[in-house]
Amino acid sequence: MIKLADIYEYKNGRKKITFFEKGIYDCLKKLGYRYSKINNKGYYLIEKNEVFEIAYFHHLGADFIKHIEQEFTNLDISKKLNLEDFMNEFYKKRPIRNGNYARDYLGENFQLSDSNLDLILKQINQ
Repeated sequence: MIKLADIYEYKNGRKKITFFEKGIYDCLKKLGYRYSKINNKGYYLIEKNEVFEIAYFHHLGADFIKHIEQEFTNLDISKKLNLEDFMNEFYKKRPIRNGNYARDYLGENFQLSDSNLDLILKQINQ
């Protein structure tokens, strides 16, 4: 099971939610997201029906949120944390960032097939 976040309670009763980047990006991989450089330009991609399409970065966060809302009770998150607290902290911290970690992790060991590459190039060249 993918670990996304944990909650720490201080002695004074305050709580701190910590997000685990690796877990978040593992979840995004599970949702079909990848990253690839095509013609020296980087693209986030989403797999739909075994075919990759170009995805905008904001799609990653939107799909992640939708997944969390649907599957929250099945995720490996501390039982002391409810969906509302998780989402409030998620919106505050914005743990999905368009940076090197996201690109490296989603691009790790990923290679587009020739047929998928041709389809992506057609999308790019429209």
